Amino acid sequence: MNFQHFMAGASSASRRFTLYATGGRIYVQDARSFLIDIGQYERADDGFSYRIAGDAGLGDSGFAGADDVLHDLAGRIDRAFLDIRFRTLPDHSEDYSVDFRRAAHCAVDFDRAEDRADAVSASVPAARARQAAAAMR
Repeated sequence: MNFQHFMAGASSASRRFTLYATGGRIYVQDARSFLIDIGQYERADDGFSYRIAGDAGLGDSGFAGADDVLHDLAGRIDRAFLDIRFRTLPDHSEDYSVDFRRAAHCAVDFDRAEDRADAVSASVPAARARQAAAAMR
């Protein structure tokens, strides 16, 4: 099933992925709503930290929040990294115990010529966005 999903998602529309941080886990969703769990994040003494499962070298600490974790991760991954994981990890799209409505998230687009992300846009939960806007006034 994962392989069929991967092949069906090979169109140009599948170049967009969304990273989510919620409940101590980091998830990635593709353009077809296939959702995989790729690692963990947590609050540490020096801020937030993250570690990607199965990749001992991918992780860091000292971030101000979950959205900063996602921005850092987005800058370190490439299309091949995600393709491998979407072929091998189980789909969590029907796991209704995970609440994404308030999750920090970050959209990642990949350039056609390269596997590296060419654009990253982040969205924070609406309440935090309102607080940030109010602080700027």
